[in-house]
Amino acid sequence: MKKTQKATEPTICDPTPEQIRKRSQEVRSRWSKRVRASRRCLPAPVWMPPTIAVTEVVIDNT
Repeated sequence: MKKTQKATEPTICDPTPEQIRKRSQEVRSRWSKRVRASRRCLPAPVWMPPTIAVTEVVIDNT
């Protein structure tokens, strides 16, 4: 009976963590400042006007 390979076992064609790190550095080195900024995890902060909930508005008819 043939042993099947588990999904967690690396195959011959799987890159090592060092190969992945090296290749990603090569790719990122060609990015412009704009692309690098757009690929950051957090987007640039954007100003938004203050908001209030409608339930916070009180109408006084006195």
